[in-house]
Amino acid sequence: MIIRLVAVAAASLAAFAAAPASARVIEVRAGQSIQAAIDRARSGDEIRVHPGTYRERGRPCPWARRERCAIVVKRDRVALRAVRKGRRRVLLKARNRRHVGIALGKARASTCRKRIRGARLSGFTVRGFRAGVYVFCAEEWSVARTHAVKSRNSGILAVQSASGRIRDSSARGGGHSGFHVRLSRNLQLDHNTASGNTGGFLIDDSAEIRVAENVARGNSVGIVSSASDG
Repeated sequence: MIIRLVAVAAASLAAFAAAPASARVIEVRAGQSIQAAIDRARSGDEIRVHPGTYRERGRPCPWARRERCAIVVKRDRVALRAVRKGRRRVLLKARNRRHVGIALGKARASTCRKRIRGARLSGFTVRGFRAGVYVFCAEEWSVARTHAVKSRNSGILAVQSASGRIRDSSARGGGHSGFHVRLSRNLQLDHNTASGNTGGFLIDDSAEIRVAENVARGNSVGIVSSASDG
C-alpha cells in the first residue's frame, strides 16, 4: 500500500544567504578524501564530489566524541554536492555499521549554542551506516536528492534544527525510521520516499513541520507525529 503524505503543519523557510564573490569550487574524485576537501573549505565554498565509491576513515561526531562520523561538515555555508554522470553516482559506504554517514553540525549534545548555518547537502547515496545523514543544531540548511540505504537506525535525521528542508530524497531498509525529525521547528519535508523501514516518517516533539507530497511504501508504519507531555 502506498501512503501519500500531505501537509501536517505550516512552515516558512528562511532564504539561504548568497555565497560570497570569493567562493571556490573544490573538486574531489574517486580515491581522494571528501573530508580532506571539507577541511580546506571556507564559508561559501562548494565541494563537488565526482562519481565513485568512497569509504572515509571518519572522525568523532560533533555532538559526542565517543561516536564516529564518516564525514563531518562544521563550517557555515558550505555546500557538499555529489555529481551524477549518467548512471554513475557517488556512493558513501560504511566502514563500520555503528558509524554515522554524513553529519552537518558543530554543537555538542548538551547544548546548541554553536549552530551550523547555511549547510547544503545534495546528490549522495549513503549505505550501511547507523544513521545515513544526521543534521544537528542547524539553521537555514537543506538536504536534497540524497538517498540513505540500509541504515541500522535512521536514514535521514534532523535534531534540534530549524529553518531547513529535506526534498527529493529517499530512505529504504532502515531499522528504525526512514526520515526522523526531533526537537525541531520550521522544517519542510517534500517529495521524499520512505520504503521498507520500520517507520517511514517520524516527527517527535517538533513544531511548524510541513510534510507534503511524500510517499511512504512498505513501512511498518507510514507516518507518526508525537509529542511528550508537558
